[in-house]
Amino acid sequence: MQRLAAGSSTQSRARRPLPAGWRPLVVARGGVWEQWRVYDAAGNSFDHKIDVSWVLDQGGPLFGYTGGRTAHATELMRRVRKLTARGMYGPGAVASELEEEAAELLCDTIGTRLVGGKRAQRVRWLANGSDACDCAIRLARAYTEREHFVSIGYHGSSVLFTHPPQRAGVPDWCYRGRVDVEFGDTQALAHAVNNYALASIIVEVPPLDDDARSFLHEVRRLCSWNGALMILDEVVTGFRLALCGATELYDVLPDMACYGKALSNGRGISALVGRDELMELLAEEVFYSNTFNGDPYNCAHVIATLELLHEHHDDIYGHLWGLGNLLIAGLSERGVPCGGTAPRSVLLWPDEGRRAFCRKLVPLGVIMDRPNYISLAHGPAALTTTFAAVEKVMGE
Repeated sequence: MQRLAAGSSTQSRARRPLPAGWRPLVVARGGVWEQWRVYDAAGNSFDHKIDVSWVLDQGGPLFGYTGGRTAHATELMRRVRKLTARGMYGPGAVASELEEEAAELLCDTIGTRLVGGKRAQRVRWLANGSDACDCAIRLARAYTEREHFVSIGYHGSSVLFTHPPQRAGVPDWCYRGRVDVEFGDTQALAHAVNNYALASIIVEVPPLDDDARSFLHEVRRLCSWNGALMILDEVVTGFRLALCGATELYDVLPDMACYGKALSNGRGISALVGRDELMELLAEEVFYSNTFNGDPYNCAHVIATLELLHEHHDDIYGHLWGLGNLLIAGLSERGVPCGGTAPRSVLLWPDEGRRAFCRKLVPLGVIMDRPNYISLAHGPAALTTTFAAVEKVMGE
C-alpha cells in the first residue's frame, strides 16, 4: 500500500515503525512541468505522467520551479549563486549583508503603500506566512494595548487562527479576543467595530470577490475610526496580482502587510513590513524570534526575485493576467464554472463535484484544484493540454 506525500505539511514517519505492508511514496527525483514524472527512493514511478500542474505549491513559484526550463527561473538561480558566492553566515544574532539588502529592496518596492502615504521602513523576516500574521497581531496588540482583533480570511496555522474541527490541543484562551468576519460582510464588520476596541483587523483578499476594492476601503475607514491597525495578509496575493499585490490592485493602504510565497519564488521565507513606530516594538517589547529568520540563502532568492520582477515587470504581469484570463475563459466555455482574478482563478463547483472533476484529470496528465495559479512556466501548450483533458472529462 502506497501513500503519496502531499508536501511539506505531510506527516512524515521513519520507515522502521510503519505497519507491515505500508510505506509512503516519497519523491526522490523528478522533472518539472513538461512530462513531469516523479520517482520514489526505490526508483518506482508515480502512476501518471503529469504534463501540466496549476497548483504550484499554492502560488509560490511565479517563475516556475527553479529546476525548470523557464528563462526567468534559470536567471533567478544564476543570480542566487552569484549572491551567495560572497559567502554566507548565520543564522545568528548578526544580520547578513543579504538580509539587509533584501530588506532595503523590499521596502523600496512597497514604497509609500502604507497608511498616510508612509514609506515602508522596516522588515521583520520570518519563516512562513503563519509566522508573519501571528507576529503582526502580537505587534498590533502591543502597540494599541488592546486585546480584540477581527480576522477575515485564512491566516495560517498559528494558535491565534485555529478553527474547528482542527482545534484539538489548543486551549480556548489562546484564541480569545479573535472575532471572525467573512470577507464582504460589512454588517458583521460594523458590529465588531462598534462593540470592541480593536487592536487590528487582519484581512486576506479571497480569490473570488468582485467587490473587493470597496470592502477593503471600508476596512481601512473603520480601522481609522476605531483606532485599530489594518493588517493586509498578502502572503498569497503579494507579487502575484501585481508587483505590490492587493495594495496596488485595489489601491488600499494598510498599516502593516505580510508577504511570503511569491516573494522568493516559493522559498521558505516571509516578511512583515511596516513603519518605524510600529516595527521598533520588535526590538525589545515584542519578542518574536526564529533560528532561520533572515536565512541568507532565502534572502538571496528574495533579492533575485524582486530584481527580476522590476526588470521584466510588463512582460511578467502581462503573461500572468493574459494567460490566466485565457484559462478562465477556456474552462467556462467548456462548461467548467470558473472565476476569480486571472493570476489566481478558482473552480466554482462545490467541494464534492470539484474533487471528482480534478481526480479525473490526473490520469490525463493535468493537476487542478479549487485555486489555480499561473506561472511563467505555463504557456499555450499548457492550455491546449488542459482543455483537451477537460473536454474528455466533461464528455463523460
